[in-house]
Amino acid sequence: MRISIIVACLNARPLLLRCLDSIARQDYRDIEVIVADGGSRDGTAEALRGWQAPSVSSFHWFSGPDAGIADAWNKAITRLSGEWVLFLGADDMLAATDTLSRAAARLAGLTPGTRVAYGQVALVDAQGRQVDLLERPWSPGEFRGCRYNLPHQAVFHHRSLFAEYGSFDAVLVARRSLLDIRLQRLALAIEAARAEVRLQYFAAPQNPLEGAP
Repeated sequence: MRISIIVACLNARPLLLRCLDSIARQDYRDIEVIVADGGSRDGTAEALRGWQAPSVSSFHWFSGPDAGIADAWNKAITRLSGEWVLFLGADDMLAATDTLSRAAARLAGLTPGTRVAYGQVALVDAQGRQVDLLERPWSPGEFRGCRYNLPHQAVFHHRSLFAEYGSFDAVLVARRSLLDIRLQRLALAIEAARAEVRLQYFAAPQNPLEGAP
């Protein structure tokens, strides 16, 4: 099962390389990485030209002006080949070398029809010390009521969602709300058709899925 990771960036070369390094250290071996660079002028393109990792079976990158993170993600989505998609920012990193292998095992065991799954995000300081842990079991009513949002760094989307419902709304400018508003719209749309968007939360109390400084 291939997992695609989409990373959007702009003039964040050191952080991007740190993010990519955390992906390169993964013990999972069927990873696709797509970097959507917004036309950086800090040497990002030069760094990407020579980047490679044994754990990454497919690597693509492109650089050019975009209309924001939603537009960057949309451009990357057209290139993905994985079954599941994870969206990271240049300042995010995978918390452990087995992050994706553990996630893949949980994804493979999901109830048939589940198309969104999410885990935990650890917030760390400049020294790498954890200062907070973003986690919350799934509650359809509270989510649809906008009482909380999911951390995009730990949300896995099945690629069929994009084929069925299209791309992100590039007019939205708040990254924090992009995934949530999209999922809330999906939930309401499918609910209207007497079905549901199945989501699953999988916790890893001693080892969060993602680390976000």
